[in-house]
This record gives sequence, C-alpha cells and structure tokens, in this order.
Amino acid sequence: MRRFTAVTVAGAAATIVIGLAAAPASAQAPSSHSQGQVGTLGFSECTDILSSVGYTVTKARAGWCAVGTIGTPTAWASCSAGLATTWVIPAIAGAACTGALVP
Repeated sequence: MRRFTAVTVAGAAATIVIGLAAAPASAQAPSSHSQGQVGTLGFSECTDILSSVGYTVTKARAGWCAVGTIGTPTAWASCSAGLATTWVIPAIAGAACTGALVP
C-alpha cells in the first residue's frame, strides 16, 4: 500500500510540474526551423516531457511519441499505452502523448 501511495503522489506531483512547465512553452510561436515539418514539434514536445521528468528517451519511447504525432484519438491512446509498457507512469505517458498532438 505504501508503494502505491508513493507512486500516486509522485505521479500527481509530476503532472503538476508538467502542467506548470508546459504552459509557457505551448504559448510560444513555433520557430522558423520547425515550420513546414509536420509532426516535428509534437514529437519533440513528447520527448522533452519524458526527459524533463527523468525518463531516458529510448528507441521504443521515441517510437511511441512518433505514433502520437498522427493526431487521432486512437493514436493518442496507442501512444499512452505504448509508453506505459516501457514503464512510464500513465499520467506522464498521457501528458507526453498530449504534447505529441501539438501540430
């Protein structure tokens, strides 16, 4: 029970941190480098969220972020579930895959 509580508290804290950290970034206009490259900004947002909370962006995790850039609800669900299979906390996986939806 202690482990579940600790994981739940850690997940909630990480979600709050991501929400606070991601808000200013989402308000910025895309750089001229990323314009015209469909999916690039969302992919980077997804991997940046994972990195910012301490996860190593492995090939498998990068692959799931790429799936999330497709932009459909099914892709988001696949991205979230896929990241969870790589031991990413579900709340963080959901936040990262939501970041992948950024055009």
